[in-house]
Amino acid sequence: HYDSRGTFGSTTAPGANDDGSGIAALLSIARALGTSDVTFSSPVQLVAFSGEEQGLVGSSKYASHLASLSPAFDVKLALQMDMLAYRKPGEPMQLAFPNQLATKSATAHVWAIADIYTPELHQGYTPVCCSDHQSFWHNNFPATWVFERAGPIADPMYHNSADLSQRDGYDPQQLAAIARVVTATLLDLAASQL
Repeated sequence: HYDSRGTFGSTTAPGANDDGSGIAALLSIARALGTSDVTFSSPVQLVAFSGEEQGLVGSSKYASHLASLSPAFDVKLALQMDMLAYRKPGEPMQLAFPNQLATKSATAHVWAIADIYTPELHQGYTPVCCSDHQSFWHNNFPATWVFERAGPIADPMYHNSADLSQRDGYDPQQLAAIARVVTATLLDLAASQL
């Protein structure tokens, strides 16, 4: 999602991690795919939503629209990237998945791909809830998300005016590793061909 919110401190919210990190990954994936010779046997949509911070507004509208089509649009997987770049000092690079409000088989599939392509990421679950994948899950589409840390949110600048990329803990290497997982998942599910 490309919106951000300042709740603590100033209401100004640069949102470098929440969710500039997810948007940076999305744009990097789009650039890589757009400059490659990869073709797909299934449609691929890279979507950035607004209104996530106000209650999943954009993704709810979009997922509901896809479900209302007759026949319903065939979604193989909705994979959300939200807050990918913060790494608490002293912790290893991580990749977390939701422990609720997601499709378990979808999460297991992405986890298995991460095992292959990014063994440097320590994987686990997070109790953090509420991101755009839920809109698809509520409409009975397979959906999951990737997050920066197993356990609760640790970013001290979450929803804060100091959510900047030039700060302690903002880790571009972790961000890039998680983007590789998402790219590998996309290539796997869309049956890419060179």
